[in-house]
Order: sequence, then structure tokens, then C-alpha cells
Amino acid sequence: LLVLDEAHAMWETTSVFRGKWQFDIPALRTMLQERGNTSPVLSLSATMSANLRMSHATALRLVDPVTISSDPDRRNVFMTTRPKGPLQADVASMVREFEAARQRLGTSIQALIYTRTKSDAENLTRAWRNQSSIPVGTITGGKKSKQQAQAQEALQQSWAKFEVPVIVATSAFTLGIDGRKCALVFRRGSPKNLTEMAQDLGRAARGRDIQGQYVVYWASGDRNIHELLMATSSEEEQERVRKELA
Repeated sequence: LLVLDEAHAMWETTSVFRGKWQFDIPALRTMLQERGNTSPVLSLSATMSANLRMSHATALRLVDPVTISSDPDRRNVFMTTRPKGPLQADVASMVREFEAARQRLGTSIQALIYTRTKSDAENLTRAWRNQSSIPVGTITGGKKSKQQAQAQEALQQSWAKFEVPVIVATSAFTLGIDGRKCALVFRRGSPKNLTEMAQDLGRAARGRDIQGQYVVYWASGDRNIHELLMATSSEEEQERVRKELA
């Protein structure tokens, strides 16, 4: 059995992921051919559209694939939007929400806060620390030294153990992130598309015994910023564009 998890990454995420997947496709084809194309293939995705499923099957040269899809509705996650305000005010709102959730659900819960860029994440982390004693950490994409990569991996483990219950991150920290007690997912700035929104939602309330909340702080100019950022190919370039727009 060949299992391909997060298979939509071949088509929908950053060019770094796409490039890696495209490099692996010939190797996957060779592997299947060597096995006489008899090994079953299981591709998993939370956000792959019907067109992308067809492209995926064609790329791997699958014959008569069986497709199983289900309703994306998350009945244990409440979604809401709020106008985006000054950073300090938005963070104060997030802190209040998380403290209220801890009173309802206990201290062993987690939260994720998503931002557009690395500098946005760093600024929000500083604002959180200025307003709350609840531990918080930052995880972003881009090139990392070995030491930086190890530090981020350790932070992710601390989040899983509730030692650092709040993580501020870019979208690099979405695919496959599983926090069983993640009660709150915030995004400051509108998701760039429905796929990103679905990935955000997929981080909340993954345990059936918990009710989750997804809160988006939005502004009317978010769409224009997304269009500019989506035209770039690296997080470093996105940082440059963000600074020009600030």
C-alpha cells in the first residue's frame, strides 16, 4: 500500500512544496511500475477539488480510481469574523477568548494564531507577551539553520504537551498539524482562498470531545494584499511586498 498524505500539496501550496512533489512523481511512477501497477494507492486530502482529484489521478497514471469524499462541514467548530483593528486591540481580544476557553475547558487546551508573514507573526507574538503571561511561541516558514529548525521542532513538541499552549505562525504550520485539544484558531487577515480557510478549520477541535472556534479578523484591503503576495514565490519576497504596503 502506497499512502500519499496531504496530496493537494502537489497543486495548491507554495512552489517549494510543488517542486518537491513534481520531483517525486517519476519516482512514484517507477515504484508502481516495478510492482506491476498492482500496489494499491491511497491519496488523502482535506481540500482537493474534483478537478484536482482528476489531475492527481492522471499524474500518477491511476486506472479507474475510486473517489470517496465527505461533507467538509465541521459541526464541532463555530466560525465567526471580526473587523481587523489595531494589533494591540486584536491581540487583547484573542487573549480574552483564550482565557475564557481555559475557564470552560481547563488549562490543557491549545490555540493557533495565523498571520500572513513572518514579521506579522513576530509582531503579534511580542504583543501577546506584553498582554499575557500565557506562554507563546512563533513558527514560520522560509530557510532555517539546523539550530533554528531544531528550535522550532522543540517548540512544536512543547505545544503538543501544553507547555507552550499558544503558537503564532504563518501558513507553513498548517499541513498535518494535529493538536487534539486545539480549541481556538485565529487568523489575523482574511484567508487567501477557501483551501487556506479549510486548512485553518482543520486545525481546530480535532478531538471529538471538544468544541472549537475559528475566528478571522478581516479588513477590506486584505484581497489586494493577497493578490500581490500570491504573485511572489518566496516568503522573503512576500516580506518585501508587505513592507512596501505597510
